[in-house]
Amino acid sequence: MQLFMRLTLVALLLGLGACKVRIIVPEGGTVVSDSRTYILGPGERVTIDVVDYFFSETFHAEPDDGFVFLGWRKRERSLCGGKVTACRISTVEFAGDGALDPFLEGDTVFFLEPVFGPDPGSSGSGSGMASACFKTDQFVPGTVTRLTYRETESASGRFTRFRNTSRTIGRTMFEGNSALEIEAVNTPLRPADEESTINLYVDVDESAREVLTYGNRFTGEVEGFGEAMVTNENIPPVVQSFNLGPGDTYEQTYESVNTITADRAALSSRSTYSLTTRFLGLEPVTVMAGTFQTCKIVQDTETQGVLPGSTISFRLVLWIDRATGVMVRSEQEGIVTELEEGTLGSLVIQ
Repeated sequence: MQLFMRLTLVALLLGLGACKVRIIVPEGGTVVSDSRTYILGPGERVTIDVVDYFFSETFHAEPDDGFVFLGWRKRERSLCGGKVTACRISTVEFAGDGALDPFLEGDTVFFLEPVFGPDPGSSGSGSGMASACFKTDQFVPGTVTRLTYRETESASGRFTRFRNTSRTIGRTMFEGNSALEIEAVNTPLRPADEESTINLYVDVDESAREVLTYGNRFTGEVEGFGEAMVTNENIPPVVQSFNLGPGDTYEQTYESVNTITADRAALSSRSTYSLTTRFLGLEPVTVMAGTFQTCKIVQDTETQGVLPGSTISFRLVLWIDRATGVMVRSEQEGIVTELEEGTLGSLVIQ
């Protein structure tokens, strides 16, 4: 396997060794390298000559206000095409073996180009109340919900399909809390793969128009542990508030405690998250399953990064069906998820 990976990297850099990397930046953001040798604004471009074994740069796409980074463009001779993370380009790993010598004198051009798009979480209709989408039918014990989604990479157009089948079992205890247990089975359809099952533990506060998520639990193969039980507990529970008007926010900080239990041993870790939920208004949205009147909700999450003092943030935009409370569309980090078809009990969602 290591030999295969090395040959694969050599093959990539054989192409890269044809020695020119052209960075093209469209409107909507900038591209910045870790060394800050390269800082390119909207409409700018640069061609970099890669001529030796000392080139190593990591490039970041930084969207302007009102835009999001959707990924690196996938095209002929593109670098990092379809990726939504930073792009590292390096010849350092091959110094000393001469594998790239014949190719570092070429003139083939390779391309690195970010794709920026309007931030779906920056605006909304500014009308209505989120409480219009607060529905509890799916939380009634015995209810089965079947939802088929298509997940598409905006930058490349590649997509996958999966079906989520959830069944509300009833009330039980989870880490000392009385909660509703929901068994959720995920079935990959494209590409086909093995099903996975996870149990969710939630509660519904109808007077406050809130859904509280206490955590989840699953049992299966865990790398480094073998067969294990994994429990994720939110302290306090994560709140999805529907008691919001246009522009209103609900802010909370919680800890996520991850515990892996195997062979009578347990390993726990904790992470702290800050979550801001904002309601942008009621709006129609068309997906493969049809046209729906929805609540547009933005969730901004922030947590500590690997380096001291650093943070990681990400944004999730949700469109929740007003009639059923089911998510019919979401966008996060250049991935668009849309409902293809679904049922809630005997009701067809359309």
